[in-house]
Amino acid sequence: MLGHIQVLLVINEVQTFLLLLRNQRVDKYVQLLHYNVREAKKVTKEIKTVQNIF
Repeated sequence: MLGHIQVLLVINEVQTFLLLLRNQRVDKYVQLLHYNVREAKKVTKEIKTVQNIF
């Protein structure tokens, strides 16, 4: 079941990417990915900080 959901998510990502590619907005998509990665790193750092406190 989980594998099936992951496949659907990947298909969704690919469709989104192709749609943006058609619209010549890949740069925006890449910027968004970089932003999401930065935010995820911040959250991970905050979680580690909180774990260290407790």
